[in-house]
Amino acid sequence: MAVRPMPLFYLTRLAFTELVRQPVCLLIALASVALSTGLPLMIAHQLGQQGGLARDGALAFELTGGAILAAYAACSTLSREMHSGTILAILSRPISRETLFLAKFAAVALLVMLFTICSACAALLAERLAPRFFETDWYGVRLLLAVPVAVFVPGALLNWRRGSNVAAWGWCFLVVALVLVTAALSRVDAEGHVGRFGEFLDWRLVPAAMLVGAGLLILAAFALGLAAHLPLAPTVVLLLVLLFAGLLSGYVAHLASRWPPVATAIRTLLPDFQMFWPADDLAGDAALSWRSVGAAALYGLVYTTGVLCLGTAAFRNRQF
Repeated sequence: MAVRPMPLFYLTRLAFTELVRQPVCLLIALASVALSTGLPLMIAHQLGQQGGLARDGALAFELTGGAILAAYAACSTLSREMHSGTILAILSRPISRETLFLAKFAAVALLVMLFTICSACAALLAERLAPRFFETDWYGVRLLLAVPVAVFVPGALLNWRRGSNVAAWGWCFLVVALVLVTAALSRVDAEGHVGRFGEFLDWRLVPAAMLVGAGLLILAAFALGLAAHLPLAPTVVLLLVLLFAGLLSGYVAHLASRWPPVATAIRTLLPDFQMFWPADDLAGDAALSWRSVGAAALYGLVYTTGVLCLGTAAFRNRQF
């Protein structure tokens, strides 16, 4: 049965709405942002690279937190419905399994993209808050401490007055608060002096965070395929193992270069997550080349499509 656009759109919207209403998804995003922006305040040395440790830490928290978020979201939107029997009610309508599977992936991918926007702002703030010559940017710290208040207080008020979901509104307020704080700190230095827009932030981190987000989409496709057959705990463990293996795939393939078939199999089967890890390219004053970003995005698109094809084929024959 072919994939029809309208059911795909409505199922994606329904699944995404349910995901943003999950408090755990918001807590994972908040934890990643808090760790990314809090790490620079605990660094007592720079090792000759101003903001380098903060940049690397923020990107690492984005990659790890995004993998956990993708695993939880995939299990929440697919595995839980399969065990509760809700999926049978959906498939009793004229909806193909391919449409349902792709709609679930689209919902998880939208959540990962929302998480990537938050992580990009967190990376910019982390690099800005990194101490310069052991001097803390207290102006930026005060603005950052206002973010949790801006997330939870309006959400709690809306829940009290209207009965609205706190987690769903929390995502909206989190994105808005992070964007506003980032925009404010892009014009104001640590002493409160106003300058040109974007003068006080390292904007190289935006394509870097988006590059990590492209790698997270591959993990989201794997997570959904695993969630169709496994519960949450094994899915999270296997996804983190896959992430670790993907980071080492290039090195392992190099070690196996004396056996060309083995090296080719490793490069083909394991995703090369080093393509989505831009920390080495950001060392010093270097910038990411758009050619490498485009090549990584194309690789991610092709690999994600292949994983989705395999996942759809396996889900088509899944017995409930």
